[in-house]
Amino acid sequence: MNTKPITSFFCATTTLAVLVGCGGSGTDSSNINPVTKAQARFVNSMPTPVSYKVDGTTVAGPSGYASVTSYLNFTPGSRDIKVVDATNTVLSDSIVDMLSSKPYTAVAFSDGTTSALLVLPEGSPIPSVQAGIRFAKVGGSTSTSDDLYITAPGADISALTPAFSGVIMGHVPQGYAMLGPGTYEIRQTANGSKTPILDQQFTLTAGSANTVLDAGGSAFIKLTDK
Repeated sequence: MNTKPITSFFCATTTLAVLVGCGGSGTDSSNINPVTKAQARFVNSMPTPVSYKVDGTTVAGPSGYASVTSYLNFTPGSRDIKVVDATNTVLSDSIVDMLSSKPYTAVAFSDGTTSALLVLPEGSPIPSVQAGIRFAKVGGSTSTSDDLYITAPGADISALTPAFSGVIMGHVPQGYAMLGPGTYEIRQTANGSKTPILDQQFTLTAGSANTVLDAGGSAFIKLTDK
């Protein structure tokens, strides 16, 4: 595998969805050219099942913890996305501006008190000889920030600088870090610590974009982005 250090970051504009409500119709329509549709998939990092409503229509769910939907097509524009529980109680209500031909990942998460939706735009170009990876914290303690180390399997991190540093719950990723394709060990620690909270190995393929989520469980949620 390629064990070269991270050489660059591809920054993708990302937004934490605003918790307000209202919006027009945005459900899929057969008269929309598939090339111009916006696409979104939904990830549940909450401990209980949730469903997702877009402009009042349920589009997915109920979905349990760590579940990931397929990509769904939506009319571009401002979409009202609600996350609801089994009793149809609204847990979060967000207006998301979806652009034509743009894919998104929407992550429902909670800090134990407040629920929200983290919306991660995708579609950043990844060089064909590299792999991109980004990290977001959507679970665990909100009182600390975390670091993420991405190394060759078994490498000593005691003298290394983290690939992502000071990551806070619900904040947008710092962009994609670029790596050579291969197998990597990914270790998450409290900010400034070298003691892993989570420790897993993943294989990254050439030309792929990847999102790693800490959802507060015993393992990362790894997503392959568009």
